[in-house]
Amino acid sequence: MRMTAAQAFKKRFVERLLAPMLKDATKDFVKGLTYGARHDDEWVDVEYGMPPWEQRVNVSCDSKWAILKDVVKAVADRYE
Repeated sequence: MRMTAAQAFKKRFVERLLAPMLKDATKDFVKGLTYGARHDDEWVDVEYGMPPWEQRVNVSCDSKWAILKDVVKAVADRYE
């Protein structure tokens, strides 16, 4: 299934803006972010440089602001 226009916009936000910011802010503790969507389910996979290597964050129906808060909270729980 193809992403909706809103989902494609969120994907660009996560992968082009949020990912590099978190990678830089955590000194490469965060290796990258990948946005995924299937129907109404949306998530962000956070890739870390140390085990556990990946974490999935539910961002279904989130605005850009809510995505930012949810992903940063998940990263902060492991980073701090």
